[in-house]
Amino acid sequence: MDRTPPDHPDLAGYLSNLGSFLLTRFKQAGETADLDEAIGCWRRASREPTATPHVRLAAASKGWGDAAADAGRTAEAADGYAAAAGLLPTVAWHGLDRATREEWLAQWTGLAAEAATCAVLDARPGLAVELLEQSRSVLWTQALNLRSDLALLAETHPGLAKRLNDIRVILDRPAPETTPPRSGREAGSGLDLGRSRQQQGAIELRRRKAREWDELLTQVRALDGFEHFLAAVPYADLKAVAVDGPVVIVNASRNGGHALIVDAGSKQPQVLSLPDLNHDAATNHAIEMLRALPDAADLERASPERDKDRRALLGVLDWLWEVVAGPVLITLGHTNPHVTGNPWPRVWWCPTGPPSLLPIHAAGHHPRLRTTAKVSTECVADRVISSYTPTLAALARACQPIPTAPVRQLTVGMPDTPRLPPLPAVADELKVLASHFPLGRNNHQITGPKATCANVLTAIAAHSWVHLACHAGQQHSDPDSSGFALRDGTLTITDLAAQPTKHRDLAFLSACQTATGGIRHLDEAIHLAAAMQFLGYRHVIATMWTIADSPAPRVADTVYSALTQGGTPDPSRTAEALHQAIHSLRETDPTQPLLWAPYIHLGS
Repeated sequence: MDRTPPDHPDLAGYLSNLGSFLLTRFKQAGETADLDEAIGCWRRASREPTATPHVRLAAASKGWGDAAADAGRTAEAADGYAAAAGLLPTVAWHGLDRATREEWLAQWTGLAAEAATCAVLDARPGLAVELLEQSRSVLWTQALNLRSDLALLAETHPGLAKRLNDIRVILDRPAPETTPPRSGREAGSGLDLGRSRQQQGAIELRRRKAREWDELLTQVRALDGFEHFLAAVPYADLKAVAVDGPVVIVNASRNGGHALIVDAGSKQPQVLSLPDLNHDAATNHAIEMLRALPDAADLERASPERDKDRRALLGVLDWLWEVVAGPVLITLGHTNPHVTGNPWPRVWWCPTGPPSLLPIHAAGHHPRLRTTAKVSTECVADRVISSYTPTLAALARACQPIPTAPVRQLTVGMPDTPRLPPLPAVADELKVLASHFPLGRNNHQITGPKATCANVLTAIAAHSWVHLACHAGQQHSDPDSSGFALRDGTLTITDLAAQPTKHRDLAFLSACQTATGGIRHLDEAIHLAAAMQFLGYRHVIATMWTIADSPAPRVADTVYSALTQGGTPDPSRTAEALHQAIHSLRETDPTQPLLWAPYIHLGS
């Protein structure tokens, strides 16, 4: 390492290797100086401008952050993870195709949770929120300009945007090989000299481009509106989104769990320690729920076996209430059931990592037997109206006012789909929609052979409200291929993400698993509901797992009756309308969360 010139692209790798050896020696001998030097090596490596972003990120996270966290040095750990979080958008740069970016980001799932936990332990809760915001939903943030990114820069300063992109292409290439010749005969030969000149030229090019990159970033951040370009948004800006109610960020890491309660009127988020929540506990309960759901809904199975899985789901909801939701609502002052006649309080849940798979809105102690069925008052649904948001930026976008215009409503219905079981209740659902939105100039339905991917995509772009009643599914191994099953194939997340974004009002996804994220991409919210929200829909009604066919028309009727009450459609009541529909289903059978718990609301 000492023989390596400054700014050499291999220097960061050598520093990281030395840091690993020093850490090993620290663990053997216990000399604090070795740990100090190891962290110093990784800190230097993370800042080497000519190294590849992947090497720098690994040094900041797996080296600097992890070593400091394991040693209880939370301040140093938080700084290391913060450096790593700042490199995530660079690793998943726009110039790479989406699949490659997904693959790189999947390797860093959990970084956000560890970064936030260390910031909380270091009494910097505002930084914790900033890091969670910066480290999650990177793909959506890039694709849809939720922050000042390259696409927005290209609109106003195309020259700067092109220069940055050209540099990124060069810095994304692997560092040039600098190994010595393979044999003595090659030493000093023309082949060896040519290789050496080529290597030196590539190294010098990287050095120049890295310096130019830093200089350009400084220029961009000096521009009006680009102060936070490729940087964390300050908490002072993020908290403004919580003006209509608190946003509760639920975070579980290997170093513990906590809730960060974001309120527009507070300078810093309120930290609530959740001592029984951690990464492993949340993961185990999510796995237990995911295993139980398919079998509990399988009517072909014997009743005792289905009941066992139903009780497993109820057990998860018990645990969520005791460990997460109950303590949060007590802290917020929601200790009693809602009183009829009073406005319903609202809470936005923003779970991270494994908790994002869990139905926090349905947490509570629910009865096991119909014979003694009584709706519990120890549950979220009796105290607040719940909504979800993948990030604060997504919620801020959903809260933006949009120009007043007549509602244009689109319904897509697939009672029969090639190679899939029929959905007999869709016909009734289509009648419900037609009763609330009579077909005509502004309201349309696409069904049967006309419901092709191309036709539906074209129609979605022309309507502010959309209702999709069809089969859908989440592909955990390839989440971008998840989608809605139509006449000629699947309308995928990739298809939706390619559409132009604009302000829209309501997307009702009356289909299965539309808000189920990919297990390998827990920090990225790659599911259909997020795709619709990031397309510009202020309100999205979606499902966390497979829904029963028969209640769907009833849920749709309850929701749209509330939204069209008074004759003028009003999407601002979407969360409350869905809450009413779920409450009605739950009163019918509180012992069966499979029927009423999957429905959720995302948005403002």
